[in-house]
Amino acid sequence: VDVASVSMGSTAGDGLDIEVLTKLGAYDPEAADSQETLEYLEWLVSEGFDVVELARTTGLDHFGATTAALSVRGDTLPLADFDDLGASPEEITAVAASFGFARSTLETQRFTTSEVDFLRTAMAATDMFTEDEIVYFAQVAGATLSRLADAAMSLFVIDVEAPARDAALTRVEDAKRTKEALALLSVVVDGLEPLFRLHMAQAIERLHWSSDQASSPDAVRQAIGFVDLVGFSTLSGELSLAELSVVIREFEAGAHDLVAAAGARVVKTIGDAVMFTAIEPQAVARAARSLIRELGRKSGVQASAGLAYGDVLTRGGDFYGPVVNAASRLSDIAIPGEMLATEEFAECCGGELLFTPAGLRQLKGFPQPVAAVSILL
Repeated sequence: VDVASVSMGSTAGDGLDIEVLTKLGAYDPEAADSQETLEYLEWLVSEGFDVVELARTTGLDHFGATTAALSVRGDTLPLADFDDLGASPEEITAVAASFGFARSTLETQRFTTSEVDFLRTAMAATDMFTEDEIVYFAQVAGATLSRLADAAMSLFVIDVEAPARDAALTRVEDAKRTKEALALLSVVVDGLEPLFRLHMAQAIERLHWSSDQASSPDAVRQAIGFVDLVGFSTLSGELSLAELSVVIREFEAGAHDLVAAAGARVVKTIGDAVMFTAIEPQAVARAARSLIRELGRKSGVQASAGLAYGDVLTRGGDFYGPVVNAASRLSDIAIPGEMLATEEFAECCGGELLFTPAGLRQLKGFPQPVAAVSILL
């Protein structure tokens, strides 16, 4: 359909143009579900959506996703409509891309007022921070928020969308259910600010102590732990995707709970492995012991751990350096149910742990063998 040539026609309800929507393919009066579709389109109009514009840009089957996205983000405008950007459109969009905005041409990229205000603030921060560090922070923040958004959508798909399909809801019933779920999203977003401030306060405390203990200004002193589920690949091959989803959810949730209870914190989960850290090596050892005992019991597979302690580089919420590599490699070679650690880790535990020498281990990526100990569970 040449949408530019579509003329206005007859209406049904308040502001619903049946002829135009029919020509655009959003409504078929001869279809078996025509009445349901009509009720859905009328509901969208009552909610303030321009259904003709939606029909011009997307098919009826995608109306739900489009309207949900519009509801989440709010009204958008091209950069040309903003006064006093404080920077060129090219500079604004470059910063936006670092934060994870979809790359598109300047003619089609659109922003909300609050987004433009935030990007202006980020660019003004060059008075205090270098441009390279601001871009790096923006990339980390964008990736983190993207993952958080994906997690929210997974929650929606599993607990809202799937039950709606099973219940055979009408389009309007499904749309109303989606609207209720999106209303909860606003509560979640508003609640993230105090949580972020809490995590910032904790990060300041961690950085202050661990930086004082490190041997150079670029490093922090941390205990690092890795725990791997042994045989997880075999187990996942025997499960359906729905069953695998439950196992992964329970693994990640259990890992966070157990690590936090031990006084450490999760850095990330990597497939069937979890990386965690703490200022005190005793906390990492307690976390590893709990993970091996509990996760293996709940998932039906055994686990192994690798632990190390020393100076590490922290960037973007992650940790790097030989200490991290040693912990990871030790977890790779540990037998099921074993906790392998570097001698430095054991020496810093102050006699709290029982361990036996495990000899020199040739770890991948290390030019010299690493002296290891086996910590008794």
